[in-house]
Amino acid sequence: MLIIGLLTYLSHGKDYEDMVLFGNTHEEFLKEFLELKNGIPSHDTFNRVFSVLEPSVLGGCLESHGREVLDILSEKQICFDGKKVKGANPKTWGNAGFYIINVWVSENNLCIGQKKVEDKSNEITTSPALL
Repeated sequence: MLIIGLLTYLSHGKDYEDMVLFGNTHEEFLKEFLELKNGIPSHDTFNRVFSVLEPSVLGGCLESHGREVLDILSEKQICFDGKKVKGANPKTWGNAGFYIINVWVSENNLCIGQKKVEDKSNEITTSPALL
């Protein structure tokens, strides 16, 4: 459940219903590394589990394991890729556009960072924050 919650958060999910939606949408992928005997938990189950977690302990675990992942990747080539989010066309819906930069380790097929390019800015000025 923690993995589903983390992956939902990293993909900009906002609540427990988003966790269920993420789990149902990516269930086959999740089954490759998670044992889901009873399928994807309900939003009520996510709520109960996350309400008893101590945020500082969970934050410490994520920080520790995040450093381990970055240590493994320290000798690998890191790629930066700027994209305009599909459907964010300035000519439709009065939208000014939405650009993001992804930091990618292609050898491991792993995205290790992502940042929105601020309005009136560009990818070059956003990249140092990801480094």
